Amino acid sequence: MTTTEPRRHKRIRMALVAGLVVTLLSPSASAVAAPVRYEAESATISQGVVASDHAGFSGTGFVDYANVAGSYVEWTVNAAAAGTATLAFGFANGATTNRPMDISVNGALVADELAFPSTGAWTTWQTRTVTAAVVAGTNTVRATATTADGGPNVDYLDVDLVAPSTNEYQAENATIFQGVVDSDQAGVTGTGFVNYDNVVGSYVQWTVSVTQAGLFSLAFRYANGTTTNRPMDISVNGALVADELAFPGTGSWTTWQTATATASLNAGSNTIRATATTANGGPNVDKLAVNPGASNVIRVSSISQLQAAADRAVPGDRIELADGTYTTSGPIRLTRSGTAGAPITIAAQHVGAAEIRGSAGFTFGTVSYVVVAGFRLTHSGGVTLPAGAHHLRFTRNVVQISGSTTNWVTVVGDDCEVDHNTFQNKSTEGVFLQITGPGDSAMAQRTWVHHNYFFNHSFSGSNGGESIRLGLSFRQLSSAFAVVEYNLFERADGDSEAISVKSSDNIVRFNTIRNSRGSIVLRHGNRNLVEGNLMLGGSAGIRFYDNDHVVINNLIQGGSGQIIAGTGTIADDTTGSTAHARPDRVLVAFNTVVGNRTALLQVGQGTAGLGPNACTFANNIFVGGGSGALVDIDEGTNLVWQGNIVWAGSGGNMPSSGYRVVNPGLVIDAGGLYRLGSGSSPAVDRAAGSYPQVTRDMDLQPRSATKDVGADEFVVGGTTRRPLTTANVGPSAP
Repeated sequence: MTTTEPRRHKRIRMALVAGLVVTLLSPSASAVAAPVRYEAESATISQGVVASDHAGFSGTGFVDYANVAGSYVEWTVNAAAAGTATLAFGFANGATTNRPMDISVNGALVADELAFPSTGAWTTWQTRTVTAAVVAGTNTVRATATTADGGPNVDYLDVDLVAPSTNEYQAENATIFQGVVDSDQAGVTGTGFVNYDNVVGSYVQWTVSVTQAGLFSLAFRYANGTTTNRPMDISVNGALVADELAFPGTGSWTTWQTATATASLNAGSNTIRATATTANGGPNVDKLAVNPGASNVIRVSSISQLQAAADRAVPGDRIELADGTYTTSGPIRLTRSGTAGAPITIAAQHVGAAEIRGSAGFTFGTVSYVVVAGFRLTHSGGVTLPAGAHHLRFTRNVVQISGSTTNWVTVVGDDCEVDHNTFQNKSTEGVFLQITGPGDSAMAQRTWVHHNYFFNHSFSGSNGGESIRLGLSFRQLSSAFAVVEYNLFERADGDSEAISVKSSDNIVRFNTIRNSRGSIVLRHGNRNLVEGNLMLGGSAGIRFYDNDHVVINNLIQGGSGQIIAGTGTIADDTTGSTAHARPDRVLVAFNTVVGNRTALLQVGQGTAGLGPNACTFANNIFVGGGSGALVDIDEGTNLVWQGNIVWAGSGGNMPSSGYRVVNPGLVIDAGGLYRLGSGSSPAVDRAAGSYPQVTRDMDLQPRSATKDVGADEFVVGGTTRRPLTTANVGPSAP
């Protein structure tokens, strides 16, 4: 599955998104007009033909997709007004397997590998439906096959534009966790309501699309026939916007009232979740109504006007700088705070169309709930999200700081989000993004870095040109609880470390590093998780020191990248020094390394130091270039070897009991990734040991009870992840 969804609890949300996208979640607002039908045979067709040999189609025929990934049909759709459209695709699939397709609107992905399952026969026609934001005037809607089977036969696209003024979303059509749909209480507006289970954590989650970012009112229609309040946490896109919103008794279960919160929504798709916070669960919930709030959009056209508006901003304000190029003579100071439900947003009127040059950019006071969005930042001097500030968001900016500024963006405050930015073209010493912390040794807490594009760091020195630095040597013993996920790195050549981790208790997962010198390196700190990253070409790999890390489900292929368990000059670092600490108790499991070099796994680096101790290397696949030792153990003590596979090379000095020499049957999929080619692979159901840390594979698919060896779990008809591209990250990504 192509992974483009940007929220903190990613694993949970990925599963939810799949369910929400394919479920018909149309708001109950009346349509502007009857659905308009666009025949597939009249659309633009790439790698497909118009056919008419299966009965039951409308129009003069249907499109028979060629059996290749990338074949598509693209319609041109006219909308009288901007709004949310329901897109219904008429199709037939006489095969027995799903033929998923990516659905994009105006070039932006709106449904990732939407399922088009078998309809039983080529003459049996069904529909699949998604909702998406459209602009006034001309829009393009494209359905692109994502597997080698191509798409189904496609008959038509029906487009139903929903009036944008009031959107109502029935609870019974949403995603429900620990609750049921009932209809035994009068007064509901749809076909039923959600009866929450009497447990903490039960929830209802809606997907809501809006055409323009801004402040919105969220009105929950509910009934509570008890005499006690049943509060719920309201979150939008994974961020809490209303803490224990009250849902007091309404007098009876047939008396319906409304509880309201205010929140900022992004243009396009948003998730809204109402989660019970007590053992009584939530109330009965009928629907969610989403309406434009009373946000104040302030448009300015100069730096002085921007500063003046920022100085008097109040929660909910959105200050937009008109398109153009602006030159500063000093910093733009942001000293006012928003709230969780109504942040202050400082934005370019159109993403990427307002450029700030000059001597400085934005500076933050000790503020909270402030968003900076959509700018091109080419000024001199870096941007710092400072200590004492919290809940700041830096999003959809292009960062190319001028001059010799060392570190371009620095996060020091807690609960900050850095997402959907492009960091590009740095040739001097320093990092694109660093996360530090207050005081002498602390770390910023819970930083979330996702869906950014890090491109072309070309510093030629021997050290100090990382793309991301997460901590510093003297902060390594502090826990940061940062999540770095779904970022794309290309030409990360400024250092041997593209992602340099120098703190504890972090997650680095689902990133794509392509054609880069830099690797993921756990240089300092303990208890970090490295999961599901794709390292393609170049010399990108994984290297680690210190203790208790988990390195699982990663794929390294197409270059000279390797996994390196480093050698320490000290056993344990208890003072925050710059010394290399010996790796202890690290789990390296269920990774796949396909390389053009020997020593795809290097354990210890020479024999003069302290080699890894009590580390486990289990159920990995190593495929070499044809000869040579694929595993090289220079030094180490109490190492555990179990269930590994070696092919096209030898196991070197790895204990013979720890591996098999057998062809795992890897194939290259449509996305260019090596994975298991069939269920008859000797890697299938042959993993040794239980390893409860490993519950899913690199595609985020659940592992079976008896796991497969390597990063990929073979699943017939399962979804497959593809490497991130520039369409999935950066300012223009969904």
